[in-house]
Amino acid sequence: MSDNIHGRDGPEPPLRNGQAPNPGSETGDTTQQSKPSDAMDSLRQEGREIASGAKRQISDYAAEQKDLGAEQIDNVAKAVDRAADELEESSPRLARLARGAAEGTHKISETLRDNDIREIVTKVNKFAQREPVVFFSGAVLVGIALSRFLRSSEDDHQVNGTESMDSSKSGDSSRSGRVQ
Repeated sequence: MSDNIHGRDGPEPPLRNGQAPNPGSETGDTTQQSKPSDAMDSLRQEGREIASGAKRQISDYAAEQKDLGAEQIDNVAKAVDRAADELEESSPRLARLARGAAEGTHKISETLRDNDIREIVTKVNKFAQREPVVFFSGAVLVGIALSRFLRSSEDDHQVNGTESMDSSKSGDSSRSGRVQ
């Protein structure tokens, strides 16, 4: 056995303020302390970069969908305008109502196109708080119109697509509600 204080078999160095000695502190070696800290900093930075990239992708996707939605709403407004033109001779009063609806729909399309998603959400929330009955009624009407539009699109797809061929082979004309 060695009586050397710094040897392996020697006594432990005295405790300072009741704390265990820091290995490597006697030699000035702080690499063991900084490695976990550096690794955590690196992981945090990597996490920030991943989150930033995901946020950017989500924002880009939302903006793209917003623009597509604005285009679709504008197409609906144009269709309502055409319907108003057709109604002008037979039902001028109904034609005026349709034009008013088309004008409002055009404004919605412009608002979507010209504003940021956050601004739109804020405006919708404020409107819903100010006019809850109008907001709810509008949401119901939009839902009904959207479901009819989707149903008619599905029927067109079935008539022009492969499903109409399959149902004509089996003699089942009840799927689309049309006789083939």
